[in-house]
Amino acid sequence: MPEDIQVLDVVGLACPMPIIKLKKEISQLKAQPAVKWVQIIFSDKGGLKDIPAFCQQAGLECRESIDNEVLRAKQKTLDVDVYCFEILL
Repeated sequence: MPEDIQVLDVVGLACPMPIIKLKKEISQLKAQPAVKWVQIIFSDKGGLKDIPAFCQQAGLECRESIDNEVLRAKQKTLDVDVYCFEILL
């Protein structure tokens, strides 16, 4: 995985915790110019709407990531649906 991507794993957490953790992560990472993207991996289906809405309000670019190695590994080891967005800082 490239060094400019930070993975935030919030699998198993229900809303609003994924958004709260994402906000905290983004505020901490903005001080680290080497990190350009946050990849949030989550299992709460509500995040499919909530995370892009949060990003839009915050003026951040958000894209769904369907095929990546972290997501595939999580789906193999857990018995839940897992989703992923990548957010440009």
